[in-house]
Amino acid sequence: MQQPNPNLVTAEFLKLSAIVPLDWQLAREPINNDNISELLFTNGVRIVAEPNRIMFGENIGDRDISTLTVATIAQKYSDIFKLAKYSAVGINIRSYSPQANLLAATQYINHQLLADGSWQNYGVAPVQAALNLVYSLEGRQLNLDIAAAGMQFAVGEATLKELQEITPVVLFSGNFRYNLITSEVGDNLAAVSQILRDWQTDLSAYCELITDRFLSPQTPTLSLPTSAGNEDGNLAAMEIPYAPNLHPAISFSAQ
Repeated sequence: MQQPNPNLVTAEFLKLSAIVPLDWQLAREPINNDNISELLFTNGVRIVAEPNRIMFGENIGDRDISTLTVATIAQKYSDIFKLAKYSAVGINIRSYSPQANLLAATQYINHQLLADGSWQNYGVAPVQAALNLVYSLEGRQLNLDIAAAGMQFAVGEATLKELQEITPVVLFSGNFRYNLITSEVGDNLAAVSQILRDWQTDLSAYCELITDRFLSPQTPTLSLPTSAGNEDGNLAAMEIPYAPNLHPAISFSAQ
């Protein structure tokens, strides 16, 4: 990907280019140099620019999908930089299922996802296992990593590391990667736009897989009504059900 120097991707530039609204405020001091620009806004949208990659991310949580703005922001950015020559676009979805403790997260992988065997009974502690799965879907692949992990969350208004608690989780990290084979500027931009317009289809497939195939059948699901995610209104509304304890987040990356 050929894109502007990362230090040009500032909050002021994004606002003046109408990529983000003028009233958006930064949640913390930005990182900005020749190698990386990182912006975190108070609404949770995160933008990271590197020499050969740009990423837009936003937490979903239990929000209505129609309130998400990150796909629209990514679309506006690609419209501004029409000559960027993107080589690939990734739709990355990460979610986690909280567990009682790290042992429970480890045992979920070792005993519910993997077959028991003598290979697990070696050493002085339970074996640490992680899975990398590749699913072939219509016109694309979903790469899914599953691992036990500990995630840190601030307690109340605390921001200091020592005031954060660690929550054991099973982490599900999914990636839909689209390689762009066209080098023509117009065709390249059209391909990027089509992928961004269809992001809800990928989110739906991911949530269906995790909720229906990995979490307990007894876990209740929450259907979130969604609506068009861009100003042209050419996205069909859909229902995206997922377990309420899944806490998904989505990001778009281009390179």
